[in-house]
Amino acid sequence: MVCKKRILTQFVKFMEYFTQFGYFPEGSENSILSAEARSRAIRTFQKINGLSETGEMNEATERAMQVPRCGRPDSPYESRRRKRGIRDDTVRPWKGETITFGVFRGSVKNSEGDTRAAMHKAAEVWMKHVNIKLVESAQNPQINMSYQSGRHAGCNSPFSEMTLAHAFPPSLSEKDQLGGDIHFNEMFTFNMEEYTSARGTSLLSVMTHEMGHSLGLPHNLEDKDSIMFPSELARPAKVTQLDKYRLQMLYGSSKEKEEAKKKMEEEIEKKPTLKPDTCKSSIDAITMHNDKFYVFKDEWMWLISYDGSICDEPTLIEKTIDGVSGPIDAAVSIDDHTGKPPQLWLFKKDQVFVTNGSRLLYGAMKLKDFDLPEQIKKIDLAYKWYYFDPPAVYIWSGNQYWKLDSSYHYRKIEPAYARLIKRNWKDAPENPDAAFSMENELHFVAGNRIYRMNSTIHTVPVANEYSEMSSELISVTGGANPRSHCLATSQDKDNCLVYASGSQLTVQKFPEDSPTSAGTAESVTPRWHTKDVTVVKRLKHRARDFFVSGSVDSTAILWELNDETQLEKRKILEGSKGSIASVCGCFFEDQWLIFASWVEDQKSALSLWWLDSDHHAVVHETISTDSFALSIDITLGHGLPLLACGTSKRLIDLYAQMEENLNSFIRVLSVTGHTDWIHSLAFNDSDNHLLLASAGQDTYVRLWRIDVDVKDEEKALSVTKNKFAIRNSLKLQIQVEAVLSGHEDWVHSTEWSNDGKQLVTSSSDKSIIVWRQKGNDDIWVDEVRLGIVGGQAAGFFSASFLKNARSLVATSYFGGVHGWRATNESAQIWSAVPMCGGHVDAVRDVEWDPTGSYLLTVGKDQTTRVYSRMKGEQKFIELARPQVHGHDLQCITVVNSGCFVSGAEEKILRAFQAPKTFVRSLENISGVDVEKIFSGLEISEQGARVPALGLSNKIVDEAKGDENEKIGIGKNFPDDENEDPTFGSAAFRSNPRILTAPPTEDCLQQDTLWPETHKLYAHGYEIYSATVNPTGKVLASACKASRTSDAVIVLWDTANWQMKKEVQGHQMTVTQIAWSKNGKWLLSVSRDRTAKVYKEKNGEANGFDYELVWSSTNEHSRIIYGTSWFDDSEHFVTVSRDCKAIIWKIDESGNSQPTAIYTCNQPINAVDVSRGSSREAIIALGLEDGSVELIKWGGAEIKLLQKLDESPLKIICPVNRLRFAPDVLSGEDKQMLACAGSDGKLKIYNIDLKA
Repeated sequence: MVCKKRILTQFVKFMEYFTQFGYFPEGSENSILSAEARSRAIRTFQKINGLSETGEMNEATERAMQVPRCGRPDSPYESRRRKRGIRDDTVRPWKGETITFGVFRGSVKNSEGDTRAAMHKAAEVWMKHVNIKLVESAQNPQINMSYQSGRHAGCNSPFSEMTLAHAFPPSLSEKDQLGGDIHFNEMFTFNMEEYTSARGTSLLSVMTHEMGHSLGLPHNLEDKDSIMFPSELARPAKVTQLDKYRLQMLYGSSKEKEEAKKKMEEEIEKKPTLKPDTCKSSIDAITMHNDKFYVFKDEWMWLISYDGSICDEPTLIEKTIDGVSGPIDAAVSIDDHTGKPPQLWLFKKDQVFVTNGSRLLYGAMKLKDFDLPEQIKKIDLAYKWYYFDPPAVYIWSGNQYWKLDSSYHYRKIEPAYARLIKRNWKDAPENPDAAFSMENELHFVAGNRIYRMNSTIHTVPVANEYSEMSSELISVTGGANPRSHCLATSQDKDNCLVYASGSQLTVQKFPEDSPTSAGTAESVTPRWHTKDVTVVKRLKHRARDFFVSGSVDSTAILWELNDETQLEKRKILEGSKGSIASVCGCFFEDQWLIFASWVEDQKSALSLWWLDSDHHAVVHETISTDSFALSIDITLGHGLPLLACGTSKRLIDLYAQMEENLNSFIRVLSVTGHTDWIHSLAFNDSDNHLLLASAGQDTYVRLWRIDVDVKDEEKALSVTKNKFAIRNSLKLQIQVEAVLSGHEDWVHSTEWSNDGKQLVTSSSDKSIIVWRQKGNDDIWVDEVRLGIVGGQAAGFFSASFLKNARSLVATSYFGGVHGWRATNESAQIWSAVPMCGGHVDAVRDVEWDPTGSYLLTVGKDQTTRVYSRMKGEQKFIELARPQVHGHDLQCITVVNSGCFVSGAEEKILRAFQAPKTFVRSLENISGVDVEKIFSGLEISEQGARVPALGLSNKIVDEAKGDENEKIGIGKNFPDDENEDPTFGSAAFRSNPRILTAPPTEDCLQQDTLWPETHKLYAHGYEIYSATVNPTGKVLASACKASRTSDAVIVLWDTANWQMKKEVQGHQMTVTQIAWSKNGKWLLSVSRDRTAKVYKEKNGEANGFDYELVWSSTNEHSRIIYGTSWFDDSEHFVTVSRDCKAIIWKIDESGNSQPTAIYTCNQPINAVDVSRGSSREAIIALGLEDGSVELIKWGGAEIKLLQKLDESPLKIICPVNRLRFAPDVLSGEDKQMLACAGSDGKLKIYNIDLKA
């Protein structure tokens, strides 16, 4: 009953509001309108207030209804109460040139003096725009202002709690006593500020608005910036052009009225259409400019990042690109190869606007200036085509097209044009809306479909149309590059860190303070670096997060971290001639100042870039150094930039500007102190206590104090002071503040807290130290020590505070990402928190368990990892690390949910069994029904550890040498007799236990191993591929081979792990083996460019006597990398380095014929087929550049559905394996796809076919 009463109350308020303010027709106050009428009213209100037009009440709409506003109704249905009410009768102006106003009644809250002053200022606003005089009069003024409350006498428009004021239009007759009057609601507090703020509502703003009504102006519903917009605005309002024209139509001369009417009609025609739906709307134009897609529709535009995510909601073109308004007919980004930034050309009717993407650069060009025929008044399409080098620019109009001449900077058409579209582009879609280039390939847009053009052949037909299928990257994992300075943290956001992972940067969120929370990777940058990133650092900017990354490819890139925790590329910084070793930068005098040190062979130097605020390079300079510059940092601590450089000569070189050339930096001082190479430098950027921390291979951390140079008045004992100058005027001195001793091995990083009062250092000695100053003394103490004891630990490369300095993150030698959080007020006690890491080298294989409860990966980093979802979460976390090996791992196959077999670059296969600790941890963290999943399976009672110098995981009690003794879960091993308690192996033993929360990195390294149960010997060379049949009873494996005798497939019985049969057929390495879904056919593909089908002679599903029944011939011309079966077991697909994917049809005898061929523009390295019939299943193709193409074979032609993770550059970063999840994990219309990449990333996509 209470719920119904509340709903009824809300409905009544809704009806009262929309009736009072004119959203329902006359006579509807006492009736219940239809749902359609209510929806139309809500939609109109939402449109006026710039909200999403759902036609339904929601939180945003309710908030807008609660904003104080004018009491005059809005359109379309104004009240028609003729007597003593607010009317919408045809408005007539006041007669005469002079209009009088006065204050009839003041207010307790607002003095009469303030009210009169506000009326005078409001009058001045309106007199600027029309030839009338507004003067104060005490004798019967035409505009009479008073303060009222509630239902006030003489007025049939009572104030509601949202009504600020209302006013009446000019009187139509002497009987109209309320004409022109202004009533203010005295319940509100008004002030004399220019606009409404937290201190109160602006009397001036409301007065100007209501006086507009008194002069005859209606509400301006077209522009929220207008002073005549009905709702209170917390910003200065202005008189818009539409307001001016309406005022001139009332009070202007006959000529002015006619001109104003014409201009007003033109202005209304320019009124924006409804804000387009970015997912469903058709478009007018699209082009890629500055690494983003600019999309145009009617008067609107929006930006799309390279990965396909919407950067912003649609905005009016004129508010985004100064000097240009919509609609736009065509758009193209032009690089005229003069060294200037690319220009965004916008075609509108017969004009061409040249912009930089945010403003007009100069006056508009005319189409006739391009030597186009005079009858051409509009361009339909504009695009770049990468068939030519440099790319050609084309424009279409009607049934003709032209090529722009690059020798005239594309401002003229080439001779021999126009040409007919149908003759040379006959296979393009009919009447396309737009065209654009991506990855050097041309795409046409027609309606809501995109058509891709193959640019490798001049007149090849358009390939295939994209479907409306959507996909979402729900999880990505990848370890940190194992080197110094590959970690940085946000100082704008509380919980974000950025680290280098392969050639990309990963943004991760630090976990919330909750026992079940874990760090999650939020985004990964596109592959703008072609080789591994060597360094990443946050630039010094007080308000926003900018980062710079450096790479082995000699480039540095400027990134900005946006509100969606994604890094957007702002500028690629070129000019360095070697691998980037260190970077730094700051924002100084409205410019970016960025440095990078680089090394090539025996040479080293510094690159310097000055960028303007739009990130365009102004100056690039190279500064020679006489030693390797290993680390650099910059400060503005004394108001001018000072660069410090740590070198291989054990010196700290200081660089500064000189007055003679402010664009350059010169070395002003070299400071000695360290006895070995200097790996890290960091300024604390304090204005009154500037410190420089330095550290390196001598294990010491030195603090240097930099002060303004003053003469010593007393001769006192002091350390040596080195003096230098910046710009010949700022005199500084540097001296040793402290020498910190605490580490026992190389120190790799030094980072200050945000307030400059704490220093964190990381070292090869497996420790991280937080240093703090003791009181006001110059004594620094290692108050907190963090790190890892035992296991696979080998030290830390980087460590950094998060913004609040109560959280720390670090990266280790094995690419792990570690995190800690202070747990007491003084930040003396810290606890480890789980972070999101991953492989630090190529992920070579991935496999789901049969129930879809978890998946396993193996990698070149010699680890096997288990990933699973957390309860109620989409993202996957690393749950266990079952195998930490001594050889690079190559392949994995899951026998059942409690057993897997892996192969490495050794001659044996290893079988592992899930321990009870894993089973219960999976149940606790992922919430799966383990009784159902592991029922009837053999599970190990204990966890495992790797003995010293060993490769095999041993069950914990076996490792002790006592097979009969069972050690309880969570217990440690007692020390061996005669073992040194300090340096003995007890500290390094694993401690397997049941987990109730996601594991930390140190737990994963040593406490989640699975026991190894069997070794399988048969192959003569390194294992390359392995799989099991659908029942899990038969295992097939193959090794590297260069001759027929080694290129065999070995079959094993998983019941007793005995070798049963060698199946011959190939001449070289078997790259992948796959059983058909019904278990009838065994299929293999090889480096010998053939695919072969085998059949069990006796027809037994779990038999071992297979014979060759079919072999392909020359259908593939290069190595065949992968293969996969359809659900019907009658079709399979093979993919090859020859860029072809071939779908085969197999008959009852095993003979197979190709039924469809799909050709990519690059080698295909991996393939998998989703569930569903051959006509419904999705085929995923993993390409050489790391992208994935999703295609579909409908029984005839193959259609391209979507491309995932497209790379902006042509690089070699192949996908190694693709695996669709089993049915139990995928939804009815969804497919889960796991992608193992050679860049160390495991990516999991959710593919929605009906989105």
